[in-house]
Amino acid sequence: MDLDIENSSISTILGVRKRKKKNKEKINQLNISIIKIRKNIDLLKGAEIIKAEVKSQYFKIEEIIKQLKETYSLIIVDTVNREDFKELKSFIENSEQYIFLIEPNLIEIKKANNLISNYIKKFSIKKEKIKLIFNKININSISENILLNIFSEFKILGGIKYNRQYNLIINKNNKYNIYNKRIEKQYNKIIKQIYIN
Repeated sequence: MDLDIENSSISTILGVRKRKKKNKEKINQLNISIIKIRKNIDLLKGAEIIKAEVKSQYFKIEEIIKQLKETYSLIIVDTVNREDFKELKSFIENSEQYIFLIEPNLIEIKKANNLISNYIKKFSIKKEKIKLIFNKININSISENILLNIFSEFKILGGIKYNRQYNLIINKNNKYNIYNKRIEKQYNKIIKQIYIN
């Protein structure tokens, strides 16, 4: 679910703006576009769910998520990085895990620490439900031992090494034939960790 209504990163990467909306399905009597990406992956535009909730006097985000959980075995919600986003609380309260994607450099680690601390305080998130993934790891990144020390209170799901093909994937709207086995292996390892936890 692309709930990053400011940037719509997931939708952009998947080339959704260029796709015709199809597979309209009714969720709680509300028409919300479910866009088929691959055989076992659908995309829901979170902004549509929020608009649907605003228009409805009865159905709330909690109910819509409950319905989605009956259909999908895993729902990943890409959210905004703003705590003042009022709908964020509903999604957080209905989530089983909170995954933070962190680039291993001083600026991003500082940002991540502040964001995680604020989420714990504001939304009363239990630390054991917070999981971390280190993204764009390269030769100049902060070492794994230091990262493990800094984030020792949280479960680390793994890391994704920087690969020049990532920009190609983004710029070509995620055409699946440009994936290589190394990238897929990293993602599969992390996905298994998400399911285990």
